[in-house]
Amino acid sequence: MLLKTPSKINLFLAIHGPRLDGFHELSSLVCQLDLFDEMELEWNENGGCCEITCNLKEVPCNSDNLIHKAWALFCQASKIECGLSCRLIKKIPPQSGLGAGSSNAMNLLTWLNKRCGNPLNQESLLSIGAQIGSDVPLFINQEAKIVRGRGEQLESLQQSTLNSLSGLKLVLFRPEYGISTPWAFRYFKKKPENFLTREKAGDLLRKFEEPLFSIGDILYNTLEIAVFSKYIPMKLLIEHLRKNENIPTLMTGSGSTAFSIYKTEFELETILKNIHKYYGPNCWIETCVSI
Repeated sequence: MLLKTPSKINLFLAIHGPRLDGFHELSSLVCQLDLFDEMELEWNENGGCCEITCNLKEVPCNSDNLIHKAWALFCQASKIECGLSCRLIKKIPPQSGLGAGSSNAMNLLTWLNKRCGNPLNQESLLSIGAQIGSDVPLFINQEAKIVRGRGEQLESLQQSTLNSLSGLKLVLFRPEYGISTPWAFRYFKKKPENFLTREKAGDLLRKFEEPLFSIGDILYNTLEIAVFSKYIPMKLLIEHLRKNENIPTLMTGSGSTAFSIYKTEFELETILKNIHKYYGPNCWIETCVSI
């Protein structure tokens, strides 16, 4: 069985402040992309272990992998013993802020549940997903959606907004380095005034549902404040594309991947030229479309 698992970007990400459980409260609008990892799955109904192989050496193939965690929690919750063999073919860069591991986990959960005759309802699958990671539940389906809490609270969008957010042409780009998510959040301990209130985030998110909204005027990510204070090439490139080229551009998650939305071949060429100018020849670049 071949299972394709999509990536995601945050079109909007507002961090409101720390929670008592150690996570941060957030509001975000997320859409998924036609950039996929692939999982070749073999099922063993007689039980056994979860065996994972991957085309990238840096990806752990042990119990640290979210695929293994999803399998173990599903077996525990459903009381079904099953063996699983998974060959993971990575096309989404690890630690890129594109949700690859979370997508692998949630899509495997739904596949296992269907394969076993749906012993768990959707609420149970979402609960398991939230145990694995904050981004996991959003991959319960491929629709764009608003997420709140630490990422486990999902809200649907009206159909006209879904239509507007589907089919966006995107360039994803990432420098050679990654960014530590814990570091990005620690930055705000010293500067909590940069958190965005829930009320302000709600006002901004409602603009996505206005007729004929301009997406470039609504893109927002609180974490850019922290990242731009340290990673100057990212700041210069993203702000140049936004302000000088008038191309909607945003860092997704805690980085280091960012995206630009383009409409014409000229805009695409402009984006690519500037990426190479600021990041050099060894950066990662991918074109894709929102689902």
